[in-house]
Amino acid sequence: MIALCTIAVILTTHIISADGNVSLVSSSSLTIIVPNVPSSKGMVRAALYNSPQEFPRGKVWKETFAVASSGETVLRFENVPAGEYAIALFHDENGNTKMDYNFIGMPVERYGFSNNVRATLSAPDFSQAKFTVRSGVSDTLRIRLQ
Repeated sequence: MIALCTIAVILTTHIISADGNVSLVSSSSLTIIVPNVPSSKGMVRAALYNSPQEFPRGKVWKETFAVASSGETVLRFENVPAGEYAIALFHDENGNTKMDYNFIGMPVERYGFSNNVRATLSAPDFSQAKFTVRSGVSDTLRIRLQ
């Protein structure tokens, strides 16, 4: 049992090459600064997507949240492998953990997307909001609420 657990830990944090060498998987951290939070009510919630088919309302790859801070709120994603991603976030003022919409389907809570893509009649495509995470690099994105 101990041997099985040790192998599981190695496989989740290391890559074993064909020649038997073990190397660490290099992941990155991602800091999100939301500079225009209107109030300290509720939370700011962010969803990180790694699939164009899922963005922005499908299966979330990773999510995070922070207590809203009037003015600027900072969120952080840890252990993000290199690749292409897109972020959708919103200010969950009422704390119900979901984006709220009015009777015609328009958001009633403020939201934003990576690359500060503006939503017009619908949410942007993954291709508009995507950005690249590089291996072992800590990056910072500023996403404004709409």
